[in-house]
Amino acid sequence: ALPCLHIRDYPATAERGYYFDVTRGRVPTLDYLKKLASRMAYYKLNQMQLYIEHSFLFRDLSEVWRDDTPLTAEDILELDAYCRNLGIDLVPSLSCFGHLYKLLRTKTYSHLCELPDPEKEPFGFYSRMCHHTLNVTDEESMNLVMKLCEEYMALFTSRYFNIGADETFDLGKGASKEEAEKMGTDRLYIDFVKKVCEFVVSKGKIPMFWGDIICSFPQFIHELPKETICLNWGYAPDQSEDSIRKVAQAGAVQYVCPGVSGWNQFINQLEDAYENIRRMCAYGRKYH
Repeated sequence: ALPCLHIRDYPATAERGYYFDVTRGRVPTLDYLKKLASRMAYYKLNQMQLYIEHSFLFRDLSEVWRDDTPLTAEDILELDAYCRNLGIDLVPSLSCFGHLYKLLRTKTYSHLCELPDPEKEPFGFYSRMCHHTLNVTDEESMNLVMKLCEEYMALFTSRYFNIGADETFDLGKGASKEEAEKMGTDRLYIDFVKKVCEFVVSKGKIPMFWGDIICSFPQFIHELPKETICLNWGYAPDQSEDSIRKVAQAGAVQYVCPGVSGWNQFINQLEDAYENIRRMCAYGRKYH
């Protein structure tokens, strides 16, 4: 009789996600997103985060999406069910602080921008990376964020919700400058992120946020709800472990988030991407 061979295989990393940006360039169709999910399943990825700025058909926000072909609630519901059948957790990701270029250029919401008169500047793809931060000293900003979060998260069965909160370049430089001088930009930042995270928790979800800003003051992480997950990104081929170590030492739960090095060029820089992913995955194993 032939000997019986048993193979026991399992992934070294429990959460293996792909972050898909549907805000820069063309908005993908539902068919494309399903094909992406199927390819992810083939490679045994188990989480897809769908990143939205202006490319979802929010109620009462036609000023934002009217020049685009936004995803609809029906699209999200169908994609969520499709991903679930493949063993993929479809996680909503919504800009709630920075990266709100199109929203803050509208007549209705331009007054909530940190910097003045964003709607008067000509549209530019490069400019989209600037002048896009909410004025957190205006209570209306938080009300708007809660409204958008509630509408978007209701379409997903995932227990996670990514609030973004990265690259808030303009914070403390315009409408909030006076408050920033009194209490510090770091305090302005963490207080607003905390409010958004607490709102997400109140809705029964686990908040996630990008860690690039808080890595400068990781001691504030403990002020966030205990459920919060820090998404610690770094895309350089020689990426160091410093930020991962700082966040780990601060006691936070974190994901390491490498990149495919495909921005501002026609194709990805594969060697840089491979080395970045290799390093970041090693840091993830090291710091759990």
